[in-house]
Amino acid sequence: MSVLLDSTEAYARAKGRTIRYNIEIKSKPAGDGVYYPDVASFVNLAMQVIDSKNMADRVVIQSFDTRALQLLHQRYARYALSYLVDGKEKRAPEN
Repeated sequence: MSVLLDSTEAYARAKGRTIRYNIEIKSKPAGDGVYYPDVASFVNLAMQVIDSKNMADRVVIQSFDTRALQLLHQRYARYALSYLVDGKEKRAPEN
Protein backbone atom coordinates (compact mmCIF):
# COMPACT_ATOMS: atom_id res chain seq x y z
CA MET A 1 0.00 0.00 0.00
CA SER A 2 2.87 2.36 0.74
CA VAL A 3 4.27 2.15 -2.78
CA LEU A 4 0.81 2.75 -4.26
CA LEU A 5 0.23 5.84 -2.12
CA ASP A 6 3.72 7.19 -2.86
CA SER A 7 3.25 6.70 -6.61
CA THR A 8 -0.19 8.27 -6.57
CA GLU A 9 1.03 11.25 -4.58
CA ALA A 10 4.01 11.76 -6.91
CA TYR A 11 1.74 11.67 -9.96
CA ALA A 12 -0.68 14.13 -8.36
CA ARG A 13 2.16 16.53 -7.46
CA ALA A 14 3.48 16.37 -11.02
CA LYS A 15 0.02 17.35 -12.27
CA GLY A 16 -0.42 20.06 -9.63
CA ARG A 17 -3.28 18.16 -8.00
CA THR A 18 -4.25 17.03 -4.53
CA ILE A 19 -5.94 13.69 -4.16
CA ARG A 20 -8.54 12.66 -1.59
CA TYR A 21 -8.70 8.98 -0.75
CA ASN A 22 -11.47 6.52 0.11
CA ILE A 23 -9.72 3.50 1.60
CA GLU A 24 -11.70 0.40 2.49
CA ILE A 25 -10.79 -2.01 5.26
CA LYS A 26 -12.08 -5.32 3.87
CA SER A 27 -12.64 -7.72 6.73
CA LYS A 28 -15.22 -9.99 8.27
CA PRO A 29 -15.05 -12.45 11.16
CA ALA A 30 -14.85 -15.53 8.90
CA GLY A 31 -11.63 -14.22 7.30
CA ASP A 32 -9.79 -13.34 10.52
CA GLY A 33 -6.59 -15.34 10.73
CA VAL A 34 -7.34 -16.99 7.36
CA TYR A 35 -7.10 -14.30 4.66
CA TYR A 36 -5.74 -11.52 6.86
CA PRO A 37 -4.72 -11.03 10.49
CA ASP A 38 -7.25 -10.51 13.27
CA VAL A 39 -9.19 -7.29 12.74
CA ALA A 40 -7.22 -5.26 15.30
CA SER A 41 -3.87 -6.21 13.75
CA PHE A 42 -5.23 -5.63 10.25
CA VAL A 43 -6.50 -2.15 11.14
CA ASN A 44 -3.23 -1.26 12.85
CA LEU A 45 -1.12 -2.46 9.92
CA ALA A 46 -3.16 -0.49 7.40
CA MET A 47 -3.20 2.62 9.58
CA GLN A 48 0.56 2.51 10.15
CA VAL A 49 1.02 3.03 6.42
CA ILE A 50 -1.79 5.57 6.03
CA ASP A 51 -0.77 7.50 9.16
CA SER A 52 2.86 7.67 8.02
CA LYS A 53 1.77 9.61 4.93
CA ASN A 54 0.35 12.52 6.99
CA MET A 55 -2.85 12.69 4.96
CA ALA A 56 -5.53 12.38 7.66
CA ASP A 57 -7.37 15.41 6.31
CA ARG A 58 -7.65 13.79 2.86
CA VAL A 59 -8.68 10.25 3.77
CA VAL A 60 -11.98 8.55 4.52
CA ILE A 61 -11.68 5.01 5.87
CA GLN A 62 -14.66 2.87 5.01
CA SER A 63 -15.76 -0.66 5.88
CA PHE A 64 -18.71 -3.02 6.04
CA ASP A 65 -17.15 -4.42 9.23
CA THR A 66 -18.32 -2.52 12.32
CA ARG A 67 -15.49 -4.09 14.33
CA ALA A 68 -12.93 -2.30 12.15
CA LEU A 69 -14.85 0.98 12.34
CA GLN A 70 -15.12 0.78 16.13
CA LEU A 71 -11.36 0.23 16.43
CA LEU A 72 -10.67 3.07 14.02
CA HIS A 73 -12.97 5.40 15.97
CA GLN A 74 -11.20 4.53 19.24
CA ARG A 75 -7.60 4.57 18.01
CA TYR A 76 -7.59 6.90 15.00
CA ALA A 77 -10.28 9.44 15.82
CA ARG A 78 -8.85 12.12 13.52
CA TYR A 79 -9.85 10.11 10.44
CA ALA A 80 -13.26 10.38 8.82
CA LEU A 81 -15.07 7.04 8.79
CA SER A 82 -17.82 5.65 6.58
CA TYR A 83 -20.02 2.64 7.33
CA LEU A 84 -20.81 0.68 4.19
CA VAL A 85 -24.05 -1.26 3.76
CA ASP A 86 -24.90 -3.81 1.10
CA GLY A 87 -28.20 -2.27 0.01
CA LYS A 88 -30.14 -5.50 0.52
CA GLU A 89 -32.21 -4.04 3.35
CA LYS A 90 -35.88 -3.68 2.52
CA ARG A 91 -37.05 -0.13 2.18
CA ALA A 92 -40.50 1.23 2.82
CA PRO A 93 -42.35 1.97 -0.41
CA GLU A 94 -42.36 5.59 -1.46
CA ASN A 95 -45.72 7.30 -1.94
